Amino acid sequence: MEFGAGMLETLSVHETDPLSARTEMRKTYEIGRDDWRTRIDTRTVLTATKESFHVSAELSAYEGETRIFNREWDEDIPRDGV
Repeated sequence: MEFGAGMLETLSVHETDPLSARTEMRKTYEIGRDDWRTRIDTRTVLTATKESFHVSAELSAYEGETRIFNREWDEDIPRDGV
């Protein structure tokens, strides 16, 4: 059995504009043995406006190199005093 994982996280903000803050996280998980392999790739991006936080995410699952599942989300979450 073989297992692997990786992550890349990028954070950015302009020093005079706190609403420019952005974080992006990419993660990959792999597992396999002999002639089979599976992999999950995820990507999440977080940003904000004065009114809301925005979350954008994607999840993809693979058998070998064939993508067998994909889902995307885009959500706005009101700041409500934050």
